[in-house]
Amino acid sequence: MNLEEYVNIYNYLDSLILPANLSMELQKKFITKIKPYFIQHYQLYKRNRLNPDEPQQVVKINDVERILFNGHSESHSGHFGIENTYHRILRKYYWSQMYKTIKNYIKACDICQRKGRTTKNNQLNPIPVREPFEKIGIDLVGPLPITSNNNRYIVVAIDYLTKWAEARAISDAAATTILPFLYEDIICRCHDRAPGGCVS
Repeated sequence: MNLEEYVNIYNYLDSLILPANLSMELQKKFITKIKPYFIQHYQLYKRNRLNPDEPQQVVKINDVERILFNGHSESHSGHFGIENTYHRILRKYYWSQMYKTIKNYIKACDICQRKGRTTKNNQLNPIPVREPFEKIGIDLVGPLPITSNNNRYIVVAIDYLTKWAEARAISDAAATTILPFLYEDIICRCHDRAPGGCVS
């Protein structure tokens, strides 16, 4: 959201000051448009249509780059794709044309571009595995409809050797949320599954 639009909405909600030089018709449109917005702790927020309990902070244009970096490029963010990054940021923040901005940001991400896309002619390279749970694959499913326990994602881990799967419903896709699943359901339990324990 550009700074002028942000200030106009904030001023009206805070002091009922309408933007200058608006006709009566445009004033009505402006008041209707800003109904989802409100002020909290001196910040402008928008009511979240997907989850009314989690309002979205309205982001000014000069703060967008920081939000994009934290939501995609930061070391704990994992460089997820467009859809996952969009839904992750959408849970907390709002600005106009969010999806387009996020899409362009990820398309310009140097690390994501270096990964590239696999081609159909690539040869398969077997991954040698000696024991159960020596190596695992981890994937994230979501965002899904929010459950009664406020969960929206499913984290899944599959053992490369036995194909045994472990899964847990989680509230978000943050690394700090996934970490307890890895520790409790994989690390702490793999000694019971594999003869001789896990290979670190």
